[in-house]
Amino acid sequence: METSDAPKLPADVPQRIHGAGRIQDVSGEGMNCLIRSLLVASGREAEDSVVSALRKYPLSQGVADQADMLDLAGDAGAVLISFMQVQGHLEANRGLVVYTPATPNQPLRILDGANPICLWLSDNHFCAIVHE
Repeated sequence: METSDAPKLPADVPQRIHGAGRIQDVSGEGMNCLIRSLLVASGREAEDSVVSALRKYPLSQGVADQADMLDLAGDAGAVLISFMQVQGHLEANRGLVVYTPATPNQPLRILDGANPICLWLSDNHFCAIVHE
């Protein structure tokens, strides 16, 4: 769902990925673009209270710092994904792929599974890819 106050995509980010969907920017406030992108790409609202609660878990586990972007490929990403699944924010059977400017036609597969959640990553900022 796009609103008038939704962040606008930078000019160098494609509007859509063929076969995956439309790229939708999310706020990077609080270094939480990964969490917001995962929620939006999986069809959920990125409510501030949910984002804040999800951010606290990797911090409490000692795998992330408040001032740092969460690393999807590292311990923080694994802890976050597992926690989101346990909390019911992500379905455990869904895959996860990430498109980048270097791999616009061949996404990086993070998790195997059906109906993958798709993200875009460029310039250290995640965006959701919304299926249409």
